[in-house]
Amino acid sequence: MSKLNADAFLEKVKDRGIPEERIDTLKYSIDFGQWLKGFNSVEDSVRDSVITIKNHPLLAEDIPVHG
Repeated sequence: MSKLNADAFLEKVKDRGIPEERIDTLKYSIDFGQWLKGFNSVEDSVRDSVITIKNHPLLAEDIPVHG
């Protein structure tokens, strides 16, 4: 998947009726540029997803995560 432009994406979200306040709230927990960066290979994508999930603060440590 190629990199998406976060600003263009957010403009489309607003055009579809998502309130600016909701987007602002999400900006506290989501780095849109990082989230929409894309990947060069499926392996990179899976590796990044596994790392993100394994390190999520709401995931119990005894739950196995693999990709």
